[in-house]
Amino acid sequence: MTRRRPQSCPASRKGVAVVVAEGVSEKVYLDRIRSRFDGMPVRTVDARGGDMKRLVKECEKVLSDKGAWDLVAVATDVDEKSPEDIAKLKAWCDDNGVELYLSNPSFEVFLLMHYEDAGGASQDDLESSLTRHLGRKYHKSRGIAVTDASVKAAVERGETSISGAGDPVGRIAVMPGTTNFQRLVRKIVGGKRLRRPSDALGIVPFRESARAGLLLQGRRVMLVCLRLGIFITILRIRHGKRRLRWFRRGSWGFPLRVR
Repeated sequence: MTRRRPQSCPASRKGVAVVVAEGVSEKVYLDRIRSRFDGMPVRTVDARGGDMKRLVKECEKVLSDKGAWDLVAVATDVDEKSPEDIAKLKAWCDDNGVELYLSNPSFEVFLLMHYEDAGGASQDDLESSLTRHLGRKYHKSRGIAVTDASVKAAVERGETSISGAGDPVGRIAVMPGTTNFQRLVRKIVGGKRLRRPSDALGIVPFRESARAGLLLQGRRVMLVCLRLGIFITILRIRHGKRRLRWFRRGSWGFPLRVR
């Protein structure tokens, strides 16, 4: 008789710790992605300013809690950092098992990729374009609306911006309008399904299901019609009772005897 080997328990998802330079816009976006998808837990650590030394210091704090996270990452902007500074930061991340995600000139590059190619736009141009697409003034604390189509487009545009680069971080450091933040998004989502069945963005690469969306819209229409029918029925019943009381009293104001 063949003895079965005991199956090991699946490893629990500890989550992702992301150390960000100025964590307002990144945190808002990651929280929305996390709440929309059934992905890995995410903790955003704000380095409060993006200084290189502060970034390393905050990473060391996260790394000191060994085994607490499946992945530790740094998400920062190029801004005024020189290619040499970024190369030093990347070398430190490689030595300590930390993944580096970079956007040039800022994280708004990846946000704009939800709508269009960022190109070599400056920070002012990025915020102006986001304001135009949102129909309101762009604020870091409010972020952008996240939809299936926009996330898919941002991931594809992000990959296109660094396609063919042997060292993506090296290219991003010197080329505005590029980012590799989309790769962090893919790891957080992890090919999981959306929380809402109508938001059919399944396994990477992302795929939308128009059929699921139409089914949900049909159910909503049916529910509205059902509620409207119940409301009309109640009104008819009440109106019928009033007419019956008026008929029994007659139009002369005294009760009619029914034999």
